[in-house]
Amino acid sequence: MAMKIRWDDSEFEPSPAMLRRAAHWQLRLRDDPDGALRAAYEAWLALKPAHEFAAAEVAALGDAAMLLAPESGAPVVPLRPVRFRRAIPVLQIAAAAAALWFCAFTVAPWLADLGAGAVTATGKSARYRLADGSSVTLNTDSRIDLAYTGSERRVTLVRGEGYFAVRKGDPRPFLVDAGEGHVRVTGTHFYVRRDADRVTVTVEEGHVRFSGATGGDAGPALTLGAGDQAFLTGHRLQRQANGDLFTAGAWRQGQMVFLDAPLGDVVTELNRYRSGKIWILSASLRQRNVSGLFKTGDTAEAIRTIEERLGIEATHLPGGIVLFY
Repeated sequence: MAMKIRWDDSEFEPSPAMLRRAAHWQLRLRDDPDGALRAAYEAWLALKPAHEFAAAEVAALGDAAMLLAPESGAPVVPLRPVRFRRAIPVLQIAAAAAALWFCAFTVAPWLADLGAGAVTATGKSARYRLADGSSVTLNTDSRIDLAYTGSERRVTLVRGEGYFAVRKGDPRPFLVDAGEGHVRVTGTHFYVRRDADRVTVTVEEGHVRFSGATGGDAGPALTLGAGDQAFLTGHRLQRQANGDLFTAGAWRQGQMVFLDAPLGDVVTELNRYRSGKIWILSASLRQRNVSGLFKTGDTAEAIRTIEERLGIEATHLPGGIVLFY
């Protein structure tokens, strides 16, 4: 007898109560941004996906003055700046957040306000133009926060991956924080990817300073030029002998490139673009090598190709779950 699995959309859709809670958290952090409070907030975000969506909506709504869509040809959509108060009614938050959700995720966004953040859903990418003329393209399931001042332009890669095209001529340094990894530039093009166990930086043009120090300016650092790639694992920086710019940037063309990569690594990458995950049921199967060029928007075709090339079995379950064995 087949087992029926019921999926609860409420896990991903923030409720009005969650929106109010997210607003409350951000007000507290604005008034008292200490480490313990930040840790508690991050723990709340990790409880369920809907919490992160609620936080992203409220953060953007509370700081963004306007969202433009220059690349899609859509008209300018000005939004009146909103500042949350603790007594703001839940329905006002929910209605405003719904309007922001429509503007931000159906129109290519322009980040005009320096305090705004951006987030992409699983399987989606988006290009955002920043107020200083720089731009960032976010890959699947990625999130950034912005903090520009008169002395620096700082971006925090909370998760995922981004391609940064930094405008030249601005004397303020452009800083990207990704966990323990820190990148410092003035004008250049580069990639930063934040995984659970490491941070990867790949330079397309210009030079960057890649540091693993907590403060970003002290301790060991690497200077990377065009075509260079480096990793930070824990507190250890390592330069890649033969950086692969094509593979690192393939996602911007909607592609994934693998050359004799273990199936376990391939599946990890495919899962970044899927809501239903792929599982490998055999330890030896994880070590089988795979080569290929796959589309980020068609992981089903990649699964079929892997089945054929490796001669393995795959079981498809409800919700897009796939078992390799």
